[in-house]
Amino acid sequence: MKALLYHIERFFTTNTVWIFLTVLLVVDYIFLIESPKNSLKDYIYNISVLCLLFAPVLIFSGFRTWMQMRLNQWIIIAFWAYSFILHPLLLANVLKIYVENDIIFSNINVRKNVIYELTLTIGGALFITEIAIQFNNNLLQWINKIKWIQRFGLERGIISVVLLLAFISGISGVMELIEIYKVNSFSSVLWYIFKLISFTIQFMLIGLTYYFFYYANHYVLIPKLLKQKGLIYYGFSVLTLILVFYPVFVFFIRYLPAVNELKLGAFTANEQIFATDGGGMPFLIIVLSVPIIISNQWFKQTGEIAILAKEKSEAELNLLKQQINPHFFFNTLNNLYALSLKNDTATPGVIMQLSELMRYVIYRGKEETVSLSEEIKHIEDYIYLQRLRLYKKLDLQFTKDITDENLQIPPLLFIILVENAFKHGIEPAENECFLHICIKSDHHNLSFSCKNSMEEKSPKEAGIGLNNLKRRLELKFPNRHELQIEKDNNIFKALLKINL
Repeated sequence: MKALLYHIERFFTTNTVWIFLTVLLVVDYIFLIESPKNSLKDYIYNISVLCLLFAPVLIFSGFRTWMQMRLNQWIIIAFWAYSFILHPLLLANVLKIYVENDIIFSNINVRKNVIYELTLTIGGALFITEIAIQFNNNLLQWINKIKWIQRFGLERGIISVVLLLAFISGISGVMELIEIYKVNSFSSVLWYIFKLISFTIQFMLIGLTYYFFYYANHYVLIPKLLKQKGLIYYGFSVLTLILVFYPVFVFFIRYLPAVNELKLGAFTANEQIFATDGGGMPFLIIVLSVPIIISNQWFKQTGEIAILAKEKSEAELNLLKQQINPHFFFNTLNNLYALSLKNDTATPGVIMQLSELMRYVIYRGKEETVSLSEEIKHIEDYIYLQRLRLYKKLDLQFTKDITDENLQIPPLLFIILVENAFKHGIEPAENECFLHICIKSDHHNLSFSCKNSMEEKSPKEAGIGLNNLKRRLELKFPNRHELQIEKDNNIFKALLKINL
């Protein structure tokens, strides 16, 4: 059950196809309420037809993430333009040309001359929805970068709204006075400015009396009574709060000068101790604030859980990097040991190169990101060291198709696949062997493929390398990477794709 809920939650948070399907359902709903009679069969038939007519939109939105990881950026832009712009235009013109008579859709007679405009209207609604989604995503990214907005909070937001409404009400009150007394001198201008400040302060006090009911509901009634004692206690506490405090507040509000000057009818009737709303306003504030308060607490709790999860992920990621370092260290020491046994004159130079490799692992490996050129240089140096100890011919191909060498990626990401190729494929080989590496990247996507020969009897244990790589990718690029590992006869293939 938890797995099902997880997949449902993941679908709604990582996919937008359901949003566009909702737009089409709204269109279907409009047709049904305009129809003299309707049924569930009509409802299902209509949405099926609409989905078929605007299938490119649903396909693009459903496979958006998949395409971003596998297709060229220009292909995605072209598909987007066709789905949201060109397809509705083509569809509208095709229907205009080939539909000869009026059609009956959901028991409604749709005239031929309306079909063109209707199709464009639905397409326009889908296009506006797409723009709204992109605006929302960009807005969230912008908000997440501005710390003061994140610290603003619900309470400050409500107080700001109360202050704004008080200022607007003050302006409205001054405008009423201007209609009566006019502005005829500089002193009268100063008087109206004083009145604006006075009215704003008084309306702010009135607003704060209503804010009191929200505050009490948020910090006393819901956490202390609703959560701990249940609905019965909470219901009586709401009534007590209104019956005890609202008459007192109304009594003091009646003495504010603005109430009499502007003749605020809700409070001028002295015989109404609960004002003319009869206590309905504070009750409405409490009722309407309940879902806001509960959702705010849920988001706050979810945010705290997310922070804890992030800290846990970072700790796991650091641990995985620490596991990589010794693994690489022992492999490279084996290379140096093999050279020392042969008393090779290249040993000092190799030691220096090995120190550069270890410096990269120890110091650059701690960084959050490194440039792609640095990572490639590290791989080339590692391959050079490995080739020194080989007694067999190695067919090595290293292809690079890179748009930006300064592209930032996590360190030590690809070396695991190269190490794996040498350890389990090339070193045990009795005859000739090969290693083909290819790196491709643009500004948004990065792919790394490693193909090598391997013996028929593969080792039973592949070590910690591949498992570490998979875990690092899950932590660093959740839902934005693809790692394919294949063993075909005597060939081992590894392909890593990352959406950056």
